[in-house]
Amino acid sequence: MKNRETWKSYLALIGFHIFFTIGYALVFGLGHPFARYYQPNQVIGVIMSAIGIALPMYILAGYLYVIGRNSIQYVVVSSLKAAFLFTVVLLVFYGISYSINLGVFNRNGWLVYVLTNYPIAAVMNSFTLPSDMRSLWVIVTAFIPGLGFVFGVFLRTLTSGKGTDYYGS
Repeated sequence: MKNRETWKSYLALIGFHIFFTIGYALVFGLGHPFARYYQPNQVIGVIMSAIGIALPMYILAGYLYVIGRNSIQYVVVSSLKAAFLFTVVLLVFYGISYSINLGVFNRNGWLVYVLTNYPIAAVMNSFTLPSDMRSLWVIVTAFIPGLGFVFGVFLRTLTSGKGTDYYGS
């Protein structure tokens, strides 16, 4: 039963990610609202601003996910597992993109990661230096969807007060 709950959480996270990606692409296109603040060799500020936009959206997704559940038994544990799996998938795509660009810099190689984690990694479209694209600060963007989703689930379970078994003891 717990694996079924994990897959429900994972599919909900993927569904929201796709919904958020399409909505973001329709509003901002290929750019990012904070892309104009990019300065070469200073990617941390732009990445943190991209995270600042995406994190509340994923928190809201986790919060709404718990509200939409009929049974919230094991919801925190299944959400943690789903978020971990989603983060691992994003890290694999980051690793693929990084390895494509390891020897020779090819901007199109990063397209794999940008499209996979589009709402947050779209800021990479404005990077001009290869060293900025290869910055390890970019890897932080892979952790945000899962962390936001789990935080939203946890926040809703704290405010619920129904006394059910959220944590799966």
